[in-house]
Formats: sequence, structure tokens, C-alpha cells
Amino acid sequence: MEYMKGIDGLYIQEETAVTLGKFDGVHRGHQKLLSRILEKKNLKSVMFTINGRKSGFVLTDEEKRFMLEKTGLSYLIDCPFIPSVSGMEAEDFVREILVKRLHVKYLAVGTDFHFGHNRKGSYRLLEDMQKECGFQVEVVEKACYDGREISSLLPEMKWI
Repeated sequence: MEYMKGIDGLYIQEETAVTLGKFDGVHRGHQKLLSRILEKKNLKSVMFTINGRKSGFVLTDEEKRFMLEKTGLSYLIDCPFIPSVSGMEAEDFVREILVKRLHVKYLAVGTDFHFGHNRKGSYRLLEDMQKECGFQVEVVEKACYDGREISSLLPEMKWI
């Protein structure tokens, strides 16, 4: 797995399958998204994490990288939530980052995913842009455990 930090110099030549999100851990919900991109054997798999925190995440960055090394993920991109990212309009993020720099052909996101300036982008925007930009988006329903949506790592949950 190749690890990249930030968007300066970010470029992947091959076509990719990408999942986007905060990814504060690697719980079953995150694993569900990850499994979708890993299924696309003809594409390089990319987990693009948007990291705007100093604390409160389930795993440290190092722990997350260690766990993801075992999955077969091609690239882990750790993107700090800096003004050049937080101020980017959602449509520009899709065209400039996902299409031009990552050559995305398949995208997996959760139902509550938001991105871009003022969180104006959502899975609906991605669905609207997929034909124009040449990628397929899959909106993945939240994983549940014991009747509840998974939003943090539960100790009894088994890794992939």
C-alpha cells in the first residue's frame, strides 16, 4: 500500500476505485466501503481520508495504516482539512481531484457523506456528475449491528 499525505503532488496514473470519508477508524461500516473498492480488481483501490481532527478518532493514523496494510488496498491518501481543501467547491473537488488526479472510474460513498465548501456536496451531486465525468458511483447503506447503525469501533467486532 502506498501512503500519500495532502493533495500537493497528488497524482495516480492508473484508473481507480475510490472511497471517500473521514474514516476515524476501520469499523465494519468502513470495511463495507473498503470491500466495494477492493472488489474492482481491474482498478487500483484508493481510500481518501479527510482528516480535520486533532483528537477523538478511534484509531491513530499509524494504527489505521497498519490495519489497512493487510487489506490489499493500493493507496491510502490522508488529506488534511486545510483551506485549499475545505474551501474547494464540491464540483471542483470532483473534477480536479477525483477525475484529473485520481482517474476515478468507480466511487463508493456512504449515505451521509458530504464534501466540498460548506459541505454542499453529497452522494446526490456525485450521482449527477457521474455520467459527465465518466465514473460510476455506488451509495452504500450504513452497516448495522444489533439493530443500530455502526459509527464507531465496537470491541466485539471482528476485522475483515
